[in-house]
Amino acid sequence: MSKSDKYFTVPLATLRAGESAADALEIAVQVGIVNAGVGYEKTHDSEDWEQILSDAQDNAETQGMPVRPPPKSKCSPDLWFKALVGWHLLGVTGGNTESHVGTWEQHHRQGDPFFRIRRDFLWNAVYTARRDAGGDAEPDKPLSWREFRILAAILSAPVNRYGFTFLGWESIQARASGFHNKKGFAQDRETLPDHCAPLTRSMIRDALNRLESLGFFGRFQYRPNGRVGGYTAYTFRLDHSALIAAVHSWAVSKENSKIKLAAKRAHEAALFQQLLKSSPTDSQHK
Repeated sequence: MSKSDKYFTVPLATLRAGESAADALEIAVQVGIVNAGVGYEKTHDSEDWEQILSDAQDNAETQGMPVRPPPKSKCSPDLWFKALVGWHLLGVTGGNTESHVGTWEQHHRQGDPFFRIRRDFLWNAVYTARRDAGGDAEPDKPLSWREFRILAAILSAPVNRYGFTFLGWESIQARASGFHNKKGFAQDRETLPDHCAPLTRSMIRDALNRLESLGFFGRFQYRPNGRVGGYTAYTFRLDHSALIAAVHSWAVSKENSKIKLAAKRAHEAALFQQLLKSSPTDSQHK
């Protein structure tokens, strides 16, 4: 996490937290704030940390917020200061640092899958949910809860070294309900809250088409040998031409790996046969 890295890092399971879409998004904001501070502390030396903490405290004082944990606070000072730093890094206005820590402790689990989402994407989803719930918030670019879930699903998938990820609609369905695989989704789908009910294939297709048309991500359908179906590649890093080139490079590398592996197996088989021929037979031992 750097000073210019305006991303929220959020556990995927947060999608199914709370009692509503607005609840889940508020939890995502609070957990992401603490994670920003945690990430900065991990990736910077003590001098940088002391400086960013001082800047965060100055900012908090300007906004009339506490600059240190209040007396008798139940959260650890270490996490409290990390929450304050995350709040400062992400440019959040207002809030309750102690509440952020409590939410983080409730929803953050070490090793859980997560997604990293741009600050403006998350805030547009938050304001859209608040507006839909009857509030007077107005997003710059409306982003529905369904669309947010699908963005989170794609962002949670591991990106290969070529800069993209392959995802099928069933994987997106599972991840958009807060599960990182289809097995976990199948086991617990009946217990999902109403705001995180499974999305149908048509819902996912329509939302993907809209999000792609708005430029949220790039997408390319890879069909080996021109067959129907294939694999869909997604990227938030590459433009469309670069994505096609990256998928081509991946396909060439995969094919080369197959050829090399086949040659290795053939060499092993030939070597084994050679050893059999050169080994003494049972009759020679008698």
